[in-house]
Amino acid sequence: MRYCFAILIVALLIGFPGSIFCQNNTDKNAKLDSLQNALNKSKNDTNRVRILNELADVLRFPNPDSAIIHAQSAEALALELSDPVWRLKSLLSLGEIYHYPLQQQDKALQFAEPAERLASEIGSKKQMIDVYYLYGKIFEAKGERNLAINYFEQALQLAIETKERSKQFFALNQIGKAHQWAGRNAKAEPYFLEALELQKILGNTRYQAGILQNVGKNAAIANEVENAINYYRQSIEIMQELEDVLGEAIIYQVIAFTYYDKGYYPQALENYQVSLNLREKTGDELQTIPNFMGIGKVYEAQENYEEALNNYEKALAVSEKMGDQLKTGTILDDIGNIYSLQGKYQTALNYFFKSLYISKTTENHQQMANVIINIDHTYEKINQLDSAFIHLQEALQIGRQYENLFIQVPCLIGLGKIYFKQYKYQESITNLNEAIRITRERGLRQEELEAQKILYEIYKTQNNYQQALYHLENYKNLQDSLFNEANTRQLARIEAENVFEQEKQQLEFNQQAELAKQRASRRGLLIALIATALLCIAIARYYWLKQRANAALSKLNEEIVQQKIVVEEQAEKLRELDKAKTRFFTNIDRKST
Repeated sequence: MRYCFAILIVALLIGFPGSIFCQNNTDKNAKLDSLQNALNKSKNDTNRVRILNELADVLRFPNPDSAIIHAQSAEALALELSDPVWRLKSLLSLGEIYHYPLQQQDKALQFAEPAERLASEIGSKKQMIDVYYLYGKIFEAKGERNLAINYFEQALQLAIETKERSKQFFALNQIGKAHQWAGRNAKAEPYFLEALELQKILGNTRYQAGILQNVGKNAAIANEVENAINYYRQSIEIMQELEDVLGEAIIYQVIAFTYYDKGYYPQALENYQVSLNLREKTGDELQTIPNFMGIGKVYEAQENYEEALNNYEKALAVSEKMGDQLKTGTILDDIGNIYSLQGKYQTALNYFFKSLYISKTTENHQQMANVIINIDHTYEKINQLDSAFIHLQEALQIGRQYENLFIQVPCLIGLGKIYFKQYKYQESITNLNEAIRITRERGLRQEELEAQKILYEIYKTQNNYQQALYHLENYKNLQDSLFNEANTRQLARIEAENVFEQEKQQLEFNQQAELAKQRASRRGLLIALIATALLCIAIARYYWLKQRANAALSKLNEEIVQQKIVVEEQAEKLRELDKAKTRFFTNIDRKST
């Protein structure tokens, strides 16, 4: 199940509509309207072929069925015009659509082969680059990575010869990814780094962000989590400079998956939530589905099945509302798995069969096989081996038809277990040995461990002690190796979780200290305001009392002045009276003498 979820995450980077390698939805909608208007107005057939091909490219992810119709129309018109160049472009467009998102690789090959013949007839190296590039992607999806690398290298060589630097970049990137998927990380890194340097010259920062993620993934596979996160954060900085919220959200989701894959669940949840918040800002509900699924996976790993189910149901509600059948099928499978883990097997089977129906309807063979394997495991748990056997045979047939070894291995092991329980030892040994051969080629040690254990039990039952000992030793060596790696990861996880908790506690402490500081600052400000208010009141009262006293004093002064005037007037009258009196007595004295 974790492998299937990893495929979903990688799909986000190589072809999801909101991927950092693509235009944002607003730009695409504007371009779509413009092209449709141009198509309606155009009367020139050659121009119409060009517009139809461009429409197919724009519609490839949001509406692949419509994209196919436009590309087929373009091919038919180009054939009518005897225009091999535009017919080649139409064939390549059809091949790309069937490769991804429809994931019908054999159908894609049906368009790649005539495209190769046309490119050879035209004699154009530049167009042959596109053909080889398509071949490489198809064979990579089919699991034939050496063949894929061969085609990518041919594309790279032609791109160097024709000095097509942008196509050199894509070829380098794809060769790196093919080596990465094959587990050859040391070989992958030089291609990624060369692609990064080339893109720095070309100046496309968006593509630089994508390469940084590929280098980060390389570090994550090597268990260099800190280095991986460092590359991812460099990619985030580019998205922030571009103001690409969706691109930023996708990278946070990749960080979350990296933590989840290494068992660092608190960090995974934290980054999934950051990614979800960013996606919700875009207003596109469909973009939230991978985050709800990712959060559900983390809770499932923590055996918190109620929370896992809650998030899967949120994803399902959005998927059904938006009519996305591919995602609906995947989510139904995840919900069924939760019910199976809870022991609710009949409910689980109901969800698995709903998912299987959608997978068959949409021809999603990878998902179809995954569901069938889950149905098998559920039937095994309720001891319905015949039903389990039928579904495993069907899944194995799909795996072989599409040459998907990751489907074949669990089917072979499952059939081996059933044959063992039915005492069909030779049939069991045949299936298990084939499974071990593939697991050793692909480095699937956990799966090999399971196969070795069953073989040990078979030979022990047959009293073939030499073979039993051989497989027991293989089992023990694998178990020790995986146990040591698990312990190393567990120690790293515990250390990382301790660091995470310490950082969280420090942040909480800093936050509390800052809040306390702010409260103290506010308290000090309030006291200062109160003191200032009281001081203002005291000053105002002082001036009021002073004015009142001055007014009273002025009034008193006025009264004193008034009284003084009255006294002076009275004194003046008395002086006048004294003068009159003196004259009177003087006159009397004169008269006496």
